[in-house]
Amino acid sequence: IVMIKNKVVILTGGSGLIGQALCKSIAKNNGYVIVADIIENNEFKKDIKNDSNMEYYYLNVSSQDSINNIIKYCDKKFGKIDVWINNAYLKTTKNSKNKREYSDDFFNLSYENFCESVQLNQGSIFLCSKFISKYFLKQGYGHIINVSSIYGLIAPRFEIYENTGMTMPLDYAMNKSAIIH
Repeated sequence: IVMIKNKVVILTGGSGLIGQALCKSIAKNNGYVIVADIIENNEFKKDIKNDSNMEYYYLNVSSQDSINNIIKYCDKKFGKIDVWINNAYLKTTKNSKNKREYSDDFFNLSYENFCESVQLNQGSIFLCSKFISKYFLKQGYGHIINVSSIYGLIAPRFEIYENTGMTMPLDYAMNKSAIIH
């Protein structure tokens, strides 16, 4: 993080819990961070507006046009992009309000939702990395950082969630493992 001073960083999933912490740390260390997310977190929005080193930008990581638009925006505004952080995790199962939520446990996870999760999460990292890599090649430098999870390294420990009502979604562990590999 010390080497982030005066760097332009695009952080996908910037409104989430991990994303917020990363954004705040980058801004605190004098990097300029684009909080790139499909969700505008109203509480975090205040922090963004009060920090001259952060700004929110709507980004749909599963849309080629959206990815290209943020790259064009940053290139025009800053003349460079130094770092792209793939941190977004797309939720798949739709509830009765048609809102995306985390996937279900192994026995309740449908094949369709599993496939959607793989397509959305691994596909979005593929798309983001592909288009920012083209930009970085033209620019002559740049860094991509992929955020994963401990569950990308070890098998889920379902006993952790016993009697909590929570679960460790299988597709989450598989997607995070794919990021590492």
